[in-house]
Amino acid sequence: DRDTETRRKISDDDSPLPDTEVHYIRSEHVGDEFKIFVGHPHSSDTAPPSVLFMGDPWGDFGAAVGITRLLNYTGDLPPLLVVAVGYRVVTIEENEAIRGRDFTPTVDLTQTWRDPEMMGGAARFVAFLRDELKPCVRERHGVDPDDSAFFGSSLGGPVAKYVPLK
Repeated sequence: DRDTETRRKISDDDSPLPDTEVHYIRSEHVGDEFKIFVGHPHSSDTAPPSVLFMGDPWGDFGAAVGITRLLNYTGDLPPLLVVAVGYRVVTIEENEAIRGRDFTPTVDLTQTWRDPEMMGGAARFVAFLRDELKPCVRERHGVDPDDSAFFGSSLGGPVAKYVPLK
């Protein structure tokens, strides 16, 4: 419908927060395109920042950028480049289906509300992070993405534990 199309255009916004960027990266491992949000640290530190990778930018990107900037400002956290992996979607239902694909290591038929065809892709998602996204972040932002962590909340939590990024 027309309202969904208007929201889809908004979902392609290039600057969701001050000093952030959005990029689209096609993954050969996953066979899909990801919407990558990047939040730059506000720091006078001249050393390249560490990287905080995260899933679920739908609800967590703005908070993560704000919190890491504030904690860096107070001296409680080093500068962090926040890199969130999301999707070019409009609705929460679209987002949920793809999260199920990328954040589940196996197919769980007891989760009757999830489509089994859209489960079990965590290994491919982690391969995307390791082999495709990290080199892109290194090249584009001049940081060492091996000096990083992955934050996942809710369904993204298990994938953070599933396979190390190194």
